[in-house]
Amino acid sequence: MKARFFGSGRDALGKSYWLTAILALASIMGMGFVSGCRRDDAPKTAPEPDAAFVAVTFAHGLKALTNVMAFADTPTGRSGRITHEGLYPDPVVSNGWTEVAGLRGPGCIQRIWSNADPTLQWRFYFDNEPLPRLELGTRELFGGEIPFMPPLADSVNGGRVTYVPLPYAQSLRIAIGGADTATLSNTSVQVDYRAYDAEDVTVESFRGELSAYERAILDNVRNAWQDMTGLLRDAGDACGPSQAHYLRPGETVVWLDEQGPGTLRAFRLRLTFPDELTVLDRARMLRALVLRFTWDDAGYPSVDVPLGDFFVNAVRPSRFASLPMGYVDGRYVCRFPMPFQRAARAELRNDGKAPVILHAAGRLDNRPMPRRRRNYFHAGWQTMTDDEGDFDVLQTGLPGTAGLPTGAIEETDGNGLRTAASGHLAGTMLHITGMSNDAWPIFDAIDTVTLYDETHTVLRGTGLAAAFNAGGWSPGLFHQPMAGLVETAPIRAQGYRWFLTDRVPFENGIDYRWTFAHTPPARRSLAATAYWYQSRPQPVNELPSLPERQPPADPLDKLTIMCALFEIERIGHDDEARDRAVEYYERYPNSIMADFLRIRALAYEERLSGYAKVKDLYETILQRVRGTAVGRELDRLKWFHGGKDHGLFATQINGRFRSYLNGERVEQGDNPTALVARPVRLQPGTNVITVKVVPNKPDAWMSLYLQTHYTNIVSGKDWEFARSKPSDWPAADCPETTWYPVAEVQRFPLPRWWRLTPNIFPYMQSGNQLVLPWRGPGWTEPPFEETYFRKTFVLPGDIEAPDKPLPKPVLIPEKLPDR
Repeated sequence: MKARFFGSGRDALGKSYWLTAILALASIMGMGFVSGCRRDDAPKTAPEPDAAFVAVTFAHGLKALTNVMAFADTPTGRSGRITHEGLYPDPVVSNGWTEVAGLRGPGCIQRIWSNADPTLQWRFYFDNEPLPRLELGTRELFGGEIPFMPPLADSVNGGRVTYVPLPYAQSLRIAIGGADTATLSNTSVQVDYRAYDAEDVTVESFRGELSAYERAILDNVRNAWQDMTGLLRDAGDACGPSQAHYLRPGETVVWLDEQGPGTLRAFRLRLTFPDELTVLDRARMLRALVLRFTWDDAGYPSVDVPLGDFFVNAVRPSRFASLPMGYVDGRYVCRFPMPFQRAARAELRNDGKAPVILHAAGRLDNRPMPRRRRNYFHAGWQTMTDDEGDFDVLQTGLPGTAGLPTGAIEETDGNGLRTAASGHLAGTMLHITGMSNDAWPIFDAIDTVTLYDETHTVLRGTGLAAAFNAGGWSPGLFHQPMAGLVETAPIRAQGYRWFLTDRVPFENGIDYRWTFAHTPPARRSLAATAYWYQSRPQPVNELPSLPERQPPADPLDKLTIMCALFEIERIGHDDEARDRAVEYYERYPNSIMADFLRIRALAYEERLSGYAKVKDLYETILQRVRGTAVGRELDRLKWFHGGKDHGLFATQINGRFRSYLNGERVEQGDNPTALVARPVRLQPGTNVITVKVVPNKPDAWMSLYLQTHYTNIVSGKDWEFARSKPSDWPAADCPETTWYPVAEVQRFPLPRWWRLTPNIFPYMQSGNQLVLPWRGPGWTEPPFEETYFRKTFVLPGDIEAPDKPLPKPVLIPEKLPDR
C-alpha cells in the first residue's frame, strides 16, 4: 500500500502568506516526512470473527460505550424505542404506579431519557420477578447512585439521561410512581432498547450488585467519558505530522489518496487564514470549504459536506469534544472509523473568496477488517428555509417497491430485482434558527425514523431538545460523549447526537426526518448533517451553491446576541465570546450596538490577557464616545480599575425597586431589559446589600451583581427575603424581622425577557440567578406587596482607599434613561 498526498502549490498568495506557507512546509520536510498520514505498522493478523458477539452482559455493554470502532459495525438485533409525551392519562396508572415500558427479552436497554421531576421514583422488574430488582429516585437514576454515575448518567439542560446498559434475558418492566396527575402530565420518557433473537445471542440479565470486575470497567469507562478533550487531543497527536496544502479560491486539494484494504482510524485538520481575513469572514469560510470522501474509486463522493457542518461548527468555530469528533486546540479531529476495500480519497474544496492553508494528518490501519465492520462511512448535508413542512435529514435505499430516491444506486440481485445497500444510522447534527417571534413551536418538532422494510415508524422522539438529551430549549450549552448543544439562544440552537450502542440498522433503506406537524407557519432555517454506514458506497445529496448554503438574513439576529454571549460565558470560553462580539460588530457596524460589542470584546480580552493590554485601547475608544451611553459605561469600567475599594453594583429587576449598599442608596427604577451598573465604594469587613422590590406586574424577578476586586456577589438561593419592612430599613438588621431563605431561582433570563439591551460588562448577567420569591406558597398572583431582600458578605481588611471621586453621582432619578 502506498499513500499519495497532493497540494496545489502554484503562484504566490502574498508575501506574508507565502512566508507562513514556506515555514510550515520547511518544518515538515526538515523532519523527513513526505505524507500527511501515519500508518499503523503492526503486522497483518488473522481477521476478527465475523460475529459481533455471542453474549450480552452488563460488562459487555459498558465496554461498548468507549468502543469507537463499533460505529462501523453492523449492529446485532433490532432497534426500538418506547416514547411517552406526558404520562397522563396514558399509560394507565395502577396503585399509584405508571408503567412506562414492558419489554420482552432477550434485549438490552441502551438509553433512558426523561424530564422527570426529582420526586419521582423508578422501579425496574427483571425477568417476570414480582419485586423490583432496582428502585431508585430520579436523582439516583440520573447521576446519583452506582452504577448510574456521571457522566454515563447525568442531568443537563433540564434533561436527564442514562446510557448505563440494562440487559434482560426474559423481560423488563419499568414503572414510575410518587407523582400527582399534574406532574405525570408534564413528564416525558424515552426508552431506547435493542431486541435480540434468542438463537443468535445469550443475554445475562443485570444483577443489580456489581462485581469487582464490573466496578473496574465502570470506573474505566467513566474516566474515559470525563476526558473527551484529552481523548481527542491524543487521537489528533497520534495522526503524526501534518502536511500543508495551499488552497486558493475555486481549487480542490487531495489530502489523502490511499490504496486498500484499510481503515482511516482518525484524522485531524487545521486551517490557517490570511491575517487580513476578519472574524466574520473566517466564520463564513466554514460553509465555503467542502469536505469530500470517495471510497473504492467510485465516481461519486460518499461524504460531501461543508467542513463546518461536518464538525458541528456550522456557522462559526465552537469548541466541543465528543466520542467520535470535536474541535479542540484549534484542530478538527474525527475518530469515526472509515473502512475501505480498494481505495480511499479525501478532498477539500474551496468555494470561498479567500485562500486557506489546510494542515491535514491521518492515522491509517492496513489490517483487513472483519466482515461485520466492512461498512462504508457516509455523511450528507441538507438545508431548508421555509414556513412549513417536514425536514428530511436522510433518505437512502428503497422505499418499498417504489422508485429509487435521489442519489441511490440501482443494482440487481441476479434475478433482475432491485436491491438497496443495508446499513445503520450513526449520528446527526442539526442547526436550527427561528426567524420570527412566533417561531418558538419549532422546538416541538418530532424526530422519526422509518425503515423501508417495516410497516411503521420504529423510532419516534418527543421534541428537538430530547433528541439531543436536553430537557427544553432552556439556557445551557453542554458537550458530552454522545450528545450536546454547542450553540443556543432564543429560537435557535445547534446540537449533535451520536448513535453507538443505540445505532439504528436498516436492510432496504431508511427515512430519517423532523416533523413539524404542530408548528404554525413561521419562518425558519434548518441545516442538518446525517452520518451513517452502508454496505457499499453510495452518492449523497449534491451541495447547493455557496450563496444557498449560507444562512439567510435573520431579522432576530441582533436581538439574540446578548443571550448568545451569556451561554458562552457560562462555559467559560472567553476567547469564543470575544470572537462572537467581534463577529457581530463586524456584521452590524452601523448599529447602535456596535460600540457596546466592540468594547465588550475588549473586556473579554481583558479577562484573557489582563487590563494592561487593553487599557490604552479603552482610552482611545473613550475619546470618541465620551458623553454617550456607551461612554458612560466605559467610564465606570475604567474607574473600577482605579483602586481596590472600587466596585460595580449592577441591577436588572422586573419591578419597581430601590437598592442599597451598607445603608447608602445605589439605584432605583424598573429595568427588566437593561442592565444598569453603578460605581460604589467598598469597605473592609462585613457588608450588606439590601433591596426593596414592588412587583408591579406579573412575572416579577430580581437579578443583582456586585463586582469587586476580591469576590463577586450574585443574586441566588443564598439571599434572604422578608415580607414586612424592617424597622431599621435599609440597614435590615432588626431582630424582630423574620427573614426567609430564597427558595426559587431560575437562570437569567426568563424566556419572555430575551430582548435585552447590550452592555459592555461580561458575566454581570450570565452568572446571576433570578430570584422569584413571589411564586412561593401564600402569595397572590400577581403579588404587589413590597418585598425586602438582603445579602451579607465579608471583604478582606487590606482594601486600599485612594481619594478618588466617583465618576458620577450615586443617586439615580426614578425614571431610567432610554438607550
